[in-house]
Order: sequence, then C-alpha cells, then structure tokens
Amino acid sequence: MGQSLVYMEQPNKEIEFESDESDRCKVTAGGMQGWRINMEDSHICNLKFEENGNLFGVFDGHGGREVAVYTRKYLEDLLK
Repeated sequence: MGQSLVYMEQPNKEIEFESDESDRCKVTAGGMQGWRINMEDSHICNLKFEENGNLFGVFDGHGGREVAVYTRKYLEDLLK
C-alpha cells in the first residue's frame, strides 16, 4: 500500500542539467526524478565558494525533499 503512494507506474527519465565554469574548471550536474512522484534530491555546484576553492554536494532526499533542500540552502553559510 505505501509503495503506491511514493512510486509512479513509469519512471520520469527527463534529466535536468546545470552547468557552470570558471577559469579553473567546468562542471555539469544532472538530476533525474526516476520512479518517485516528486524529485527529492538537491545539489550544490559553487565554483566561487572560496578564493581558491569550489563546493560540490549531492543531497539525497531519502524519501523526503525537506532535508535535501534545507541542506542546499544553508550548508554554504555554515561552512563559511
């Protein structure tokens, strides 16, 4: 019963891409919803995090989007 509430009959295979580049690197991240009813993952691709550093992170929603979105929103400030 519970599985029918979180999974679709067919996966959503559409991939959303985000690309960025700096003088030191190029990056592309892709996210695919898959079988879940909603996209639950989030990520960070910040090529200007610090003077000589980048910040990359992938946050798996593990059955709920709230923590992944919260982490993306506040992690950079917490690390600084």
